Amino acid sequence: MMFFITPFKFLCALLVLASFSNARRRVRHENHHGIATVFWTAEGPGTCGYTTAPADYFVAIPSGRFKRSECGNIVSVTASQTGATVSAQVVEQCPQSQCSVNDLGVSYAIFTALGGVLGKGVNVQWGGSGI
Repeated sequence: MMFFITPFKFLCALLVLASFSNARRRVRHENHHGIATVFWTAEGPGTCGYTTAPADYFVAIPSGRFKRSECGNIVSVTASQTGATVSAQVVEQCPQSQCSVNDLGVSYAIFTALGGVLGKGVNVQWGGSGI
């Protein structure tokens, strides 16, 4: 049995593949400049339903930017002074009393990895797909 593909079917297949690769390129990636502070989570699951520990790499997005759809997304956080970079999962929203619109609540593990000292914030650049 022979299998023939018509030029039309071939072109359609190429267009479908091209649309998938272009969809990935269209995801916006914003970088924010702010201050990272230690975010202590309450016992039990938070806003996103995750239970965390201080040794985990997680972040809390400012409530002014937070959307439920961001739960579980990965963000990159870079310390402005040292250049240390970590990746972390979004597990919570950070209340306005702790985080302004460009600030970030981070786990204790991230805070120390970025060179933070308790009582002071760390200047950071952070972002992720669609955040």
